[in-house]
Amino acid sequence: MRIDPGPDGVFQFSGDVSLANLAAWQQHADEMLPANEDVVIDLSRLEIRGAAVLPLLMHLVRRADAGDSSVSFTDAPERLQQIAELSDMTEILGLR
Repeated sequence: MRIDPGPDGVFQFSGDVSLANLAAWQQHADEMLPANEDVVIDLSRLEIRGAAVLPLLMHLVRRADAGDSSVSFTDAPERLQQIAELSDMTEILGLR
């Protein structure tokens, strides 16, 4: 699991997201992402292993809401978009 800040301010998430490592992802995101700032996250390099990615993204949305900031996601893999659509979470997560 990796979270890399890009030169353009976009954070790149890469690696496998599963139930087995969900808590580790959440902790790593809390450590790596700035608090109380608007954040853009590129999801194109995430490996989706089922619906465990949804709690991770919701954690990030709630974290941003609590800090009076925003989070937006770019380049979501097709699999993630399908899971979000089936879970009726596309709008909440801002995925298209």
